[in-house]
Amino acid sequence: MGRISELRLPALLTYALSFSSIVRGQVTTPANGDIDATCKQIAATISNASEVFFPPSPGYTADNAHAFASSSAASTCSVEPGSAQDIGAILRIINSTRTPFAVKSGGHASNPRFSSTSGVQISMARFRNITVNSTAAGVVVIGGRIPGVGVGGLLLGAGYSYKSSQFGLGIDNIVGIEVVLAQWDVHTVTSEDEDLWFALRGGMNNFGIVTKFTLNPTHRAKFGPDKLDAFNQAFSKVAQNNDTKAALVGEFAYASGAVSPIALVFYDAPTPPAGLFDNLLSIPTVSSDVSTRSFADLS
Repeated sequence: MGRISELRLPALLTYALSFSSIVRGQVTTPANGDIDATCKQIAATISNASEVFFPPSPGYTADNAHAFASSSAASTCSVEPGSAQDIGAILRIINSTRTPFAVKSGGHASNPRFSSTSGVQISMARFRNITVNSTAAGVVVIGGRIPGVGVGGLLLGAGYSYKSSQFGLGIDNIVGIEVVLAQWDVHTVTSEDEDLWFALRGGMNNFGIVTKFTLNPTHRAKFGPDKLDAFNQAFSKVAQNNDTKAALVGEFAYASGAVSPIALVFYDAPTPPAGLFDNLLSIPTVSSDVSTRSFADLS
């Protein structure tokens, strides 16, 4: 646990979901024409590392896409900042024009306006750089358990992982946070910054736009060459079987520098003959749901 991996990945929101003005107890927001003018002002201000999109461009569509319809909204424009400095410039314009905004990481929140808005949608899609400060292979960080979960929303909200029983929540493994605050300045926050450190780790989208997390890594369980050989041999044994009720589909998935063999086994009866799949199913797995089930459930 002495080594540290540094991640520049999409992060979630920040300080407030909108800088709307409050007049006599009521919240007022700029008219659509005013928001459009804000979008154009942002486009004229940001560097070439960033970009503003309008409907119906593919960039706009991707920036507004969410995993759930309940949390989706059609923004006036979207912007993909490419640097912390551009985020500061964007926030300065949004604040001065009192324009509503939201910030999206992976877009996996199900609640309305958590990462969506009718104003300016800020997408953190360009913050995807990963730096591993370690010579050791096979390290991972505490992350999401299903595809599509953004790094920012997960870590700012706590961060449950398949490894949490061993290593705690995502926030327990953070050692540094780079954040753009509402005053448009960039800060690196560590445990020495007690109040903001406490607030950011679990405070969700209320304190600043996070542009970088520095995390402690953990070592991943290895599926070594010996296991790959065992998988190939067991797969071949089943494939050579002449039982017409048996079927087998295999593939090798490659991700994050690791090869993962996957097998789909089928037998057209409540139970297969003894020994048919035993060698294959005896190999340690990350997950397995082999069971007797209906054909409809299988398909």
